[in-house]
Amino acid sequence: MYQSIFAMKTNTIIMIAALAAMFAGCGKESEGDGCIKLSAERMAMGGSKVVMDPDNVNGASWVADEQIDLNGSPCTIKGNSTDGFYLDGMDPLAVDMYAVYPAAVNAGGNHIAVSNNGATACGVNIHSLSVEFVDGNSQKVVFPMAAKAVAHSGGLGFRHLTGGIRLTLKNTRTDADLDVARLVVTATTAAGEPAIYKDLCPTEDGWNPSLLPDVPSGEVGEISGDQYVQFISDMTLYLKDGSHDYKTIARDNGTITFCMPLLAREIKYLTIKGYSSADDLLFTKTKTLEEATPILRNCMYNIRSIEIQ
Repeated sequence: MYQSIFAMKTNTIIMIAALAAMFAGCGKESEGDGCIKLSAERMAMGGSKVVMDPDNVNGASWVADEQIDLNGSPCTIKGNSTDGFYLDGMDPLAVDMYAVYPAAVNAGGNHIAVSNNGATACGVNIHSLSVEFVDGNSQKVVFPMAAKAVAHSGGLGFRHLTGGIRLTLKNTRTDADLDVARLVVTATTAAGEPAIYKDLCPTEDGWNPSLLPDVPSGEVGEISGDQYVQFISDMTLYLKDGSHDYKTIARDNGTITFCMPLLAREIKYLTIKGYSSADDLLFTKTKTLEEATPILRNCMYNIRSIEIQ
């Protein structure tokens, strides 16, 4: 899927897509030509609840044929992990460049709306996401990012627009495996209010390192006006595993673990609902965090195993 593919093996989380530095070239297809190279920041530690150690996060690759929105137009990623990745057929522009990953998409479970008018207005709205398991418990999942570069720049350095959470679901039932096609993850504050930022909108300052959503400022509970229109409660995830449009959680303590993008002002309660391919409700489970926790940009947080009974 794109630049943020999370591979989880032998208790090590490998974030495939957090490139630490610019690649040296644009790949063999464009040697000698101008091109726009791609890089992305590493997902950092998220306080005491983090499970990702920077020493365990390996730089990895974008995925060829994915698309980025550059100054309002979709551009295709080309290249490979050896020679580097770049935008296909794109020379550096003669104007300031504003890029959003991904470009708008509505396919395969991913439904992400993107607007990109550069410094004037930009936004990313996640309607649903696909979590595609590609090698056991390894998976691909989109983590939205944005980048800005001055005219004639030969590279775009992307920064995450969200943080993330790592969820483990454990099937403690002894009578049946669970084939889960869809998850609805509900995040609310200690007061039971929606916690997830609805829109990811880098402001003009936000195109710089400290990207923040365009939401009212101030402490929670002290913002005047109808601040809650900026927040939602639910994220919908479609699970895929090979040719199956579902992921099986085996009986007798079988588990699945996955990461999902999230930016939240404060989470106290997480409710996970699982549905079958026929849209039957398989389970509902609520997790109460020990303390209300904000999910910050570019930070990954671990949620202790959620048992399905």
